[in-house]
Amino acid sequence: MQPVQDITDQQRAAIEWIVRLTPGSATEQDVAAFRHWCAQNPAHARAFVEMRRVWQAMSVAGGKIIAANAVPDNRAEPLPVHWLTRRAMLGGALAASAAGAGYFAFNPPLKLWPALPELTADYRTATGERRQITLASTSSIEMNTQTSIGLRANGPDGERIALLSGESLIQAKSRNLQVVAAAGTVSATNATFNIRRDGEKVTVTCLDGRVTVDCKAVVVHLANEDQVTYSDGGFSPALKIDASLVTSWREGYLVFEDKPLAQVIDEVNRYRRGRIIVANSQLSRRLVNGRFYLARLDEVVDKIKNAFGARVTTLPGGVLILS
Repeated sequence: MQPVQDITDQQRAAIEWIVRLTPGSATEQDVAAFRHWCAQNPAHARAFVEMRRVWQAMSVAGGKIIAANAVPDNRAEPLPVHWLTRRAMLGGALAASAAGAGYFAFNPPLKLWPALPELTADYRTATGERRQITLASTSSIEMNTQTSIGLRANGPDGERIALLSGESLIQAKSRNLQVVAAAGTVSATNATFNIRRDGEKVTVTCLDGRVTVDCKAVVVHLANEDQVTYSDGGFSPALKIDASLVTSWREGYLVFEDKPLAQVIDEVNRYRRGRIIVANSQLSRRLVNGRFYLARLDEVVDKIKNAFGARVTTLPGGVLILS
């Protein structure tokens, strides 16, 4: 399965270029800088094309955000308004972009819709939804927002499921339960643990009992309030954590302590319909402390606006741009 990623640094930079290359204010120097950025990495051009497609899909609203965020530039004479539509200006950089409906089926831009593998899951929660399921072994799974779980054939070692995306709190009963997630497998009997998958990164937190995590032939044993993260590159060091912070979603709120705004927004986007995009690199690095209630997530934008002086522009479909 190809992972569904949150907004990347390349996508955020592409949005900044869309704002900067505003018809009527973009200069020759801007175009030269844009060409240089595309030439640095083919992924830059792909990100730009992807973000432009999102804007084009929003039609008139896309034009509104460009106009709202345009900064008058009197460094040089502006280019003609039709420059951005000329393929010659983009040169060969944009030719490297990934195209086609198949690509976006597995890689939704800005995670505006679920990826195809998630839609084929046996159990799935929508944005903001939670769901409780019970397996044949009576083990229970509390699924958080945007979570997809697939049932797998039981093996000699017990019951098996796959976490395709999202987060769940799992209470394993007397029969061994195995959870396959990305490159690893989590096993538990008579234990409670929280497991979260972000693309190919998986974080496991033991809440009660003992949990075993196996990734690429390396095994880590977790006790109460132990947490470990693994990915294709192996394990990160195990940590002792405050379990209440990990499971605060069950109580209806999120807690952040000195977290970059970009990370905070990525988390809020998991629970909120639409998408919040931070289109300013400096703003995305500002640190945030606070508790935000899931039932009142739109207050997050107001608090960011007041605390950091951010500009907020509203697009259809619940899309907000912070700049």
